[in-house]
Amino acid sequence: MAESKSLRQWARDSVVLALAEVAIVAGLFVADVYHHIFFSKTPYLFFLAWASLRLRGMRWKEVGFERPRSWGRAFGVGIAVGLAMEVLELFVTQPLLARWIGKMPDLSDFADLVGNVKLLIGICRLEKAEGGTHNRSAQYPREASSGRYSLFATLCTLTNSAGTPASNNHSP
Repeated sequence: MAESKSLRQWARDSVVLALAEVAIVAGLFVADVYHHIFFSKTPYLFFLAWASLRLRGMRWKEVGFERPRSWGRAFGVGIAVGLAMEVLELFVTQPLLARWIGKMPDLSDFADLVGNVKLLIGICRLEKAEGGTHNRSAQYPREASSGRYSLFATLCTLTNSAGTPASNNHSP
């Protein structure tokens, strides 16, 4: 038991372990950029956090995570913060980015989706079938800076898809 405590104490105090964890997190982000991460970084980051806590003999509650006293309030706050982020993006950061780049996003590729829910669902399902490996960096400031793109990504996610349009396979 004393050996276990000393290992846990070493893990809590180890700068080397902390740097190794930071390197693993950075590696996950780099791997995601090159499409080597299946679906999402979240499960990998969760597992790393869980392993780190276990190694240190800590629990989630000790780092600030616990069940909310009121689930309704927690969901309400989450929805309110999500809406506030969308409003900030749509009315503040998007116009600033458009002013900085010098043009508004070109959303003409999405014109066929206006009022056509069946096409939206079809494209989202096609994107999921293709694995969502399109060149996202080529899309960024044009479509991704748009609140309408964010809404499109949200709708794709809600229809059980990867969240990026399959129709964008052209260069910037």
